[in-house]
Amino acid sequence: MYYIKSLTTTLIASTVFCTFSAATLASESPSYRFIDLGTLGGSESAALDINDQGVIVGWSTRDNNMGCTSPVSKPMNCEYAFIYQNGAMIDLGHSQDAVQSSHAVAINNHSVAVGYEILRGVNDDTNMGDSYHRPVRFEQGAPQTLPVLSNKPLDSAMAVDINDQGKIIGWADNQSGQDTLVSWQSDAISAEAPHNTYYRRATGLNNLGDVVGFEYEAWSYKPNRAFIYKHGQVSVIDEREGVMSEMNAINDYGMIAGSKMVRAMTPLKATIWYPSMLGGVAEHVVGGLQQTSREESAFNDINRSGTAVGFSSSSDTIQATVYYRGKLYDLNRLVSAPGWLQTAEAVNERGDIVGIYVNKDNQRRAFLLEAQ
Repeated sequence: MYYIKSLTTTLIASTVFCTFSAATLASESPSYRFIDLGTLGGSESAALDINDQGVIVGWSTRDNNMGCTSPVSKPMNCEYAFIYQNGAMIDLGHSQDAVQSSHAVAINNHSVAVGYEILRGVNDDTNMGDSYHRPVRFEQGAPQTLPVLSNKPLDSAMAVDINDQGKIIGWADNQSGQDTLVSWQSDAISAEAPHNTYYRRATGLNNLGDVVGFEYEAWSYKPNRAFIYKHGQVSVIDEREGVMSEMNAINDYGMIAGSKMVRAMTPLKATIWYPSMLGGVAEHVVGGLQQTSREESAFNDINRSGTAVGFSSSSDTIQATVYYRGKLYDLNRLVSAPGWLQTAEAVNERGDIVGIYVNKDNQRRAFLLEAQ
């Protein structure tokens, strides 16, 4: 059973939930100013996180020379992690020439960012080229490789989040090739909650050290199962057979953003989990913009006010969304943009949102929505 940090946290989170539920009809829609963050010289970019000072991280291309190789062995433009502050996008580069892509995916309020690099190697079984990931921390304008559990060829690891205390979480292949929940502190890696059967990956971390993620059985065709990890214990949220769930972010009040199936073999629906006064968490399945059974949706992030951001997808379109004071909005209807906002990736405590939109040339671009 998952228990929250304290009764005070429970009451605060419950109050927030009740306030937002009651305000569904009374709330005014949020207002934003749209900003295209540009690129490092190429045609595409993506904004993946923003801290409370408005510093943004993500990736961008430098040119259109197709000088790198994608994970599916196709030519692609090389991607470079960036940090965006004071109106300028700064190139964070690659740690070595063999890197095909580097992505900065999370940043804390001390402007320390983490992410991963994608490299190419040779698969000993097939004697063909293959891709693998290495975790990095971006500090002082450059990527620094983090330690891993296994240095075998093509074994992977990724850093996915960092809190204000400098704790980093992610996942890494162990010596047996099993995805393992890991943390990094002071440049040391630690395996957390290893399991004989389940592969585990972390996806989010708060300032209390609580971790969310998902687990799965390799080669079983069973769906992912969301979990909360705290005080050394893993608590799976929904253990029903065939029901997929994923948690993507947890705020300091214990509210969690993600997605889940309402029942087996149905599309994922955007979901928020709130701490319960009875212990554990209570789920609120928000769903998508159209509220249809075939629509897929998810929340990628949530701030302490309970504002969650993500996407809603139907058969012919994908739309960036914000859940604000109990109501789900299509961000495309709240701003005027030179293209289509597809995914909202992160929201800070001020309510500023970053993500990815597709411009009129069908190119992915990083955007910022400044809360007004």
